[in-house]
Amino acid sequence: MAMVGESKQQMASRHVAEQERRIAKQKALIRRLSNHKLPTQQAKYLLAEMIGMLDNMQSELRQLSEPSRKK
Repeated sequence: MAMVGESKQQMASRHVAEQERRIAKQKALIRRLSNHKLPTQQAKYLLAEMIGMLDNMQSELRQLSEPSRKK
């Protein structure tokens, strides 16, 4: 959801940054699980999904940043 006064490009940039923070937290969780010899398979699967979503978000941001797309 866009914040008041936020452009589509700004919103996409914010979403990318938020997803990057989520990914960092997920990586930290996987390290903690590993350190305690706990299963990590599901956490790693979720991380892969999160990274895929980030790739899509970054692609959308690049498209919004193209000069021909600016309004």
